[in-house]
Parts: sequence; C-alpha cells; structure tokens
Amino acid sequence: MTKNGKNGTVQTGVYRKPTNNSIDIHWDSYAPKQWKVVTLSGMVRRAYEICSNENELNKELAHLKKVFTTTNGYPRSIVISIMKKAKEKRTEASTQSNADQPEDTNIRDEDSTNAKLLMLKVPYAGVKGENLIKGLKNTLQRNLPANIKCRVVQTGTKISRNFNIKDKVDEKHLSNFIYRHECKNNKCTSAYIGETARRRIIRTEEHGGKDKDSWIFKHSSSTKHPRAKDNNFQILATNYEDRRRRRLAEAMYIRDLKPSLNKQKESYRLKLFD
Repeated sequence: MTKNGKNGTVQTGVYRKPTNNSIDIHWDSYAPKQWKVVTLSGMVRRAYEICSNENELNKELAHLKKVFTTTNGYPRSIVISIMKKAKEKRTEASTQSNADQPEDTNIRDEDSTNAKLLMLKVPYAGVKGENLIKGLKNTLQRNLPANIKCRVVQTGTKISRNFNIKDKVDEKHLSNFIYRHECKNNKCTSAYIGETARRRIIRTEEHGGKDKDSWIFKHSSSTKHPRAKDNNFQILATNYEDRRRRRLAEAMYIRDLKPSLNKQKESYRLKLFD
C-alpha cells in the first residue's frame, strides 16, 4: 500500500486484498515446527522491509500478532519471541552497516567460502522424528570435519503417497515405458528390450507385424516362431516421459540383460558403466 505523506513523501505499508483471510499454516498442523516458525518470521521480515514508518510497522506487527495467536493457533510466547529476534537482527544489521568492518572480515569470508554443506533430506515424522533429527545433527557435527556443516531438511508427505487418487490406467494404454520381449518358442532364447512413448497396444501391434523393420517381427518371420502378442511383453520400467532418460534406462537394461535381438542403429553408449 502506498500513500502520500503530509510532507510530500511516499509512505509504504503492507496491503492485503479484501478476500484475504489471514489463514496460514496452523500451529497444530502435522508439519515441522521450523516451517511454522519460518512462516511467521518471513512475514515479520516483510513488514520491516515494506513499512516505511513506525506507524505502519506497528500496525502490521499488531495484525500479525493477532492473527497468528488466534486464527493460526500460535502460542503467544512464540510469536513475541520471533518478533523480538527479528527486531534485534534489524537493529544489529543497521549498526553493522554504519560501523567499520572488523580486521578479520577477510579471514571469516575465506573460511565460509571453504566450508562445505552436507544436506540430508528426511520425511517428516512428527515430534519423535524431530527428536531423532536433533540427535543425528549433534552426532554428525561432533564427528564431521570443522569445514563441513550439516543441514537436515524435513520434507512433507503428500496424501497421494498413501493411496492412488487417480483411476488406474488400463495397461494397454500405458505409455512412456521400457519393455522386454521373449520369443515364445520353447527352444528359442531370443529376447528384445525397447522403449517407447506410444501406447502399449500400439507398440505391441507394431512388433506383431505392422512395423516391418521391427527386429522382433523379423525374427519371427525368419524363424517361423510365434509372432509377438501383448502377453509376451514384460514391463521393466514406467513413468519415463523424458525421452533422453527413457533411452538411457533402455540402454542400461540392454547392457545388463544382453538381449540377442537388439541391433539398433542408434543407441546410447554407456562407456562410464562398462
């Protein structure tokens, strides 16, 4: 929000739309405490950055204190503590900007540049999980070299991980996958591995005879072995929408399983994995 001051200057403050309900992450929600603290800390920091005078700043801080202790269920002591720390940091930053830099600034900058960050991502597991993380961080800091800092990041869990929220796709319409085909002649050990972005029903029909350049079709034609059918295909991997990743996955399966019918003119070479 901007408005003209009495002396002709422009004053700024935080503006909220009429539809804003001030609902943020609730204190009792199943989420890491740090997420909740950071949410309020960010809004307090924004108030200091945007508000150009004490009147606007105090009004915004009073609003945050009210909505976070009532609507969002934050303990009053936590809210006051966060706001106090933000004010102290603001005062400290203002003091340092006006003071001369200490003589050892270059040394500290060099140390911070050489420091390495070890980041671990773990799923959020409630209070017990946070206690385990504290113990883990303390153990790592005691045993890691001084130039390595440890940071543990907790990730949320999506509801969709517990159950499938979408209707299951019929396997004949499956796409973006890597597959394997084995010849159904009892005395033949020939096999083929491929990848495709097309639907499974279309790709199996191509190997069955629609694609005359298919090595599976050429094999069945030259040996008089049974032609490929849908139930002759085994799905090795799915959800490869990116073509490069899909072809790399295909190349690794070919490297490991060594199917005899794979004679592509173009294929990814995995020299690093040989």
